[in-house]
Amino acid sequence: MFNRPYFVAGVLFALFANAASVANSASRLSMGLEAPSPVLGHTIRYWAYLPEDPFPRAQRYPVVYLLHGLHGNETRWFKSGLIAPLLDAAIAAGKIPPLIVVTPDGGDSWYVDNPDVGGFGDMATALTTDFIAAIDSAFPTLACREARIVGGFSMGGTGAMILGIDHPDLYAGVISLSGVFPPLMPEPTRALTARYAGRYEGAFGKPFDHRRFNQWNALMKVGQLEAAKRRPLFYLNTGDRDEPDMILGAAVVFDALVATYANARLRIIGGRHDFEVWNTGLMDALEWMSKTLPKSCP
Repeated sequence: MFNRPYFVAGVLFALFANAASVANSASRLSMGLEAPSPVLGHTIRYWAYLPEDPFPRAQRYPVVYLLHGLHGNETRWFKSGLIAPLLDAAIAAGKIPPLIVVTPDGGDSWYVDNPDVGGFGDMATALTTDFIAAIDSAFPTLACREARIVGGFSMGGTGAMILGIDHPDLYAGVISLSGVFPPLMPEPTRALTARYAGRYEGAFGKPFDHRRFNQWNALMKVGQLEAAKRRPLFYLNTGDRDEPDMILGAAVVFDALVATYANARLRIIGGRHDFEVWNTGLMDALEWMSKTLPKSCP
């Protein structure tokens, strides 16, 4: 039996009130939630989109884990992205099934493990152990791999790809929206080291350690999928007016995924590095992946 969320706000986000005429008004956005994380030694803040309020008796739902970008937090998907009415409308139209969406705060961790003093801690491990366990305890989830999707935008798109490749046993779908996928760095150069030290906010050590950077690089990890018993669905997108290296990085990762026989899609759409691109990609990906989501766990 599931428990109630740790700190449930229990109110609709006022910004979405005007969408009620086209949306599922039974949904609720719960804010200010926290999940315990022994791995990190502190709680993980998050928001949760609940497709029905109250939950029907005995009903269980797939879960979508959405990661934010650099300098963001658990509120970005809902406050800036305004995705709640989009989810409401898609569910009401039957494009996607009712599902729970959670948005954890990952700080500027790049969603990697960093045990350094003053670092963000082992965020990848915390999200794939403590956080999933907390969500499955707090809500009536379909607590199986087949009913979980991980996604994110920008830094979160990078993190979703890393988590999905590392844990194909946990996620059936991976959504990377304008993910950052730079090439490996065989030998550090002064210029690249200085550039990456600023971009990655100490996620790979202070000073920047190119070996740790390579270890957590999606291009280094993607080969792991060849030995995986099951591969997630992979969806990547980016805007055609984003930085050229962003578009190239997505194409290179897509090619590497296809080489492992993964079922992957890449969409280059009109737009820049913003929610116009990310929301379009999110709803397109969810509609595609929803066709494989189960109504019950095996």
